[in-house]
This record gives sequence, structure tokens and C-alpha cells, in this order.
Amino acid sequence: MARKYLKGFSGLRIFPITTNTEEEYIVGEMVKVPAAQKLSKEEQSESEDILADDGIWDTDSDVTGEEVTITLAELSNELRAKLRGGTYDEESKTYSFAKGDVAPELACSYRGLLADGTYRMFKHYRFKVSKVKMDLETKGNSKSGVEITGKFLERACDGKFYDIKDTEAGNADLTWLDTIDKVPADEL
Repeated sequence: MARKYLKGFSGLRIFPITTNTEEEYIVGEMVKVPAAQKLSKEEQSESEDILADDGIWDTDSDVTGEEVTITLAELSNELRAKLRGGTYDEESKTYSFAKGDVAPELACSYRGLLADGTYRMFKHYRFKVSKVKMDLETKGNSKSGVEITGKFLERACDGKFYDIKDTEAGNADLTWLDTIDKVPADEL
């Protein structure tokens, strides 16, 4: 049996969420995010011990989201506005961020290369950026990327956080990453 450990990260895409209600979930047009270097995430949960018979009888745990950090080699001003909020003026090429500006809700998808040459693909249905961090150093010192920090959350209509799918062989099925289905699905 082929080994299935993750050894790569690529193909990051974001989708602006246009509707996220208990009845409906819709995203806008996909935006490919270039120069993705790293993604790390950690599940967040609240837990409570259930006591019985003078001890811990069970533990109840409820997932509240995932803390995520994405490192990009570069971040254009236009993409910064799509991720963090604020405004980007196409004519002057100026990004502006002001007190009260709020990060938009996004869906995102990406893939991780597996050791056997196939991919593990991920779709997260609600992502909110909370911070953008970058370090500038004098020329010649080590190069570092831009860190995007935020949280993966559940969508309102069904509480779903994410889907994960493995490809069958190599680059097959990678188009799965290019769309986020509307809920409820369009009737034919």
C-alpha cells in the first residue's frame, strides 16, 4: 500500500461569501492566491467533563473552529483588500485600511501533495482573516513571507466546517477545488 503522508501545499483559492444565512449559502467568483508557501491550522474546541460515580464519566467536546496561519511569498495590495478588507483603488494602485474596516467572509480551497503523488484537497466554507504580519529586513538577510492569520469557521446553513477529498491518481479531479457549491443546490 502506498504511503499517504502530506509533503506539499499549493493551489490556494479564495471565494468571497455573498450569502451566509440559515437558509442559503452562496460564494462569488474564485480568486487564485499566488505564492502560497505554508498553511498551518489547529482545531479549536470547548470541552466539558461529565461527572458521575465520583469521577469523569465522559468528556463532551464541541469544535468551534480552526486557528489558521497561511504564509505567502508575496501579497499584492489588490489581494490584501480581498483578504483583509479595506479598499484598493485600481487607478492609483493604492490600498487603504481604516479603523472600522472589517475583513470579508471567504471560503477557500487548497491541496496538499501526498507521498504517493496524489493530492489531498480541502474546502473550508468560512474563513475570516484577523491579522496580516510581515517582516522587512535589509537586503541580503533571510527572506520571509507574509503571514495571514485567521480562523476557519462553520457556515450558518448546516454547520459544516470543511470537506476533504483525495484524488484517485496524480492531477486527476483537481477541478474539485475550483468551485464551492451553493446551498441549497439549484433545482434542475
